[in-house]
Amino acid sequence: MPARGFTFRPALGVLLLAATAHAQTASEPSVPAMNPDARVHFDRGVELARDREFEAAASEFDLSYKLDATKEALFAWAQAERLRGKCARAIELYKMFLDTGPTPAQTDAATLNVHRCEKILDEERSVAVETPADKPSALAAAPRPAAPTVQLLVAPLAPPPARSLVVGIALVVGASVAAVTGGTFLVLSRLDDSAAQNADTWGRYHASAQDARTKERIAIGAAGAGLILGGVALIRWLVAPDARGGAVAWVQPDGAVFGCKGLY
Repeated sequence: MPARGFTFRPALGVLLLAATAHAQTASEPSVPAMNPDARVHFDRGVELARDREFEAAASEFDLSYKLDATKEALFAWAQAERLRGKCARAIELYKMFLDTGPTPAQTDAATLNVHRCEKILDEERSVAVETPADKPSALAAAPRPAAPTVQLLVAPLAPPPARSLVVGIALVVGASVAAVTGGTFLVLSRLDDSAAQNADTWGRYHASAQDARTKERIAIGAAGAGLILGGVALIRWLVAPDARGGAVAWVQPDGAVFGCKGLY
């Protein structure tokens, strides 16, 4: 099965190095010569990867690398293993690729995919952890308390002055704008990340990956600002002396009394 979290399209990240074997731009390094027999397996692996037959593609890249240990075959092999769901093997291959002394752009691409695979493996390990059958949870063993009867008394207070209302609205609007901004940039970062995975050259991969990281940072910052503004608005709502509304809940049968106030 393919690894979770990746979208498969006709132009796939597994062809990132493979495509450079056939077409180069002026800004990209030329691909070194490859043993003719290794080239046959390499090109066959590219075609299989385009058809999303990643298991067969990985085998062809493996054969190509054994015949001629090129960085192109090694990276393409790692990509095929990752896209067919073999993240543990893919990490080994990416690290072998990093040991070959790649360019900074190539290092960035391989390191990014290692982190993706490690995240997937961590998620799989967390799902596999289950509670032993002979150790029932304390929550399940604890007796359920009787459902309390709640009586809610509301006492209206004087309406807040216009200044306080304007400040509260401004805080809520600011928090909403920050949340929308954060969500927008998060979606844009995911689109750039997908573009990097589907890139067919190093330059496009690197540019899209950098854009994805920048937009992800903006999304995190906006989300943080939204949380701060929302928190301030909530605090004003709870503790401001001019807040409108009030409520006291009398909980039976233990006689506990809870008090709070807020807008209504």
